[in-house]
Amino acid sequence: MVFLGRNKKIQHNLESSSAMAGGFTLVELLVAMACFSVVIMAVVDIFIIGLGGGQRALGFQNVQDSARFMLEVSTKEIRMSEIQEADGTSVASIPSGFNGPYGSLKIKNYKGVTVIYSFNGTQFVRDDDGAGGASLNPNNVLTMGHFYLLKQSAAGGAFPPSVVVLMSVSNVTGKAAQRVQLNLETTVSSRRYDLAQ
Repeated sequence: MVFLGRNKKIQHNLESSSAMAGGFTLVELLVAMACFSVVIMAVVDIFIIGLGGGQRALGFQNVQDSARFMLEVSTKEIRMSEIQEADGTSVASIPSGFNGPYGSLKIKNYKGVTVIYSFNGTQFVRDDDGAGGASLNPNNVLTMGHFYLLKQSAAGGAFPPSVVVLMSVSNVTGKAAQRVQLNLETTVSSRRYDLAQ
């Protein structure tokens, strides 16, 4: 009989422990789901912020590459050219000092070709001998700017004018938070002293 009493006690302990191990209560389940939802929302927000930063960095790289190309092409050609006109005004008639802003610059390059560089509000355009200009910037990049001329004179004669190029380049694709604007300025001095005016 002692043996039976002991089995009943073991059986009673098993019944009470199996009742306790039946699962989670509804409140425990709701609290766990709420905590999981908060963690998932935080992870998704961090991912979206990182993705936006990556797209902004890509936009900045695109703007920077486009600006570098436009400045490199134009300044190299201006440096080795005779500057003839700024907005239709002959360089010879422009007074000494810092003059501008000008929307276009007419030069005769080292090959003897007349080239007009101009800003038309959205693009930086290079026009060879009036053959119709070609934009130097891609369609997804907005370019605005001006030219300034610096004419200096010395006792022994005049120096060729220097050209200051001011340029604002920005991307026009993507969300407003991912737009990038880059402001640039460079000064180009002609290397052709035989053309000093």
